[in-house]
Amino acid sequence: MRSTTPTTQELKQHLQQSLMHLKTLRDEIRVEIHLAGMEAKDSWKKLEHRFAEAENFAREASHTSRQALEEIIEAFKSFRASLGKKVATKNDGAPEQPSQRPV
Repeated sequence: MRSTTPTTQELKQHLQQSLMHLKTLRDEIRVEIHLAGMEAKDSWKKLEHRFAEAENFAREASHTSRQALEEIIEAFKSFRASLGKKVATKNDGAPEQPSQRPV
């Protein structure tokens, strides 16, 4: 009977997938910051350093690093969501069209 605990290889694979997801989020955020202005740029500088932390966690391949990487991804998602609101407000309050957002 197989244990429900993931193997080291499975954990490494999950961490690499999470890191790729985080890289995509980072790239999307960079595009949106360009549209959002200085306040967003200042906030991004405070958050972007966590990307290097995420890369280190992905190399460690532990359950703790998995949780920490997931927390960083959530922080990036939250920041990106706040950017969408700032961009919409900057554009005279018109809601952002989905086709304008990078996929």
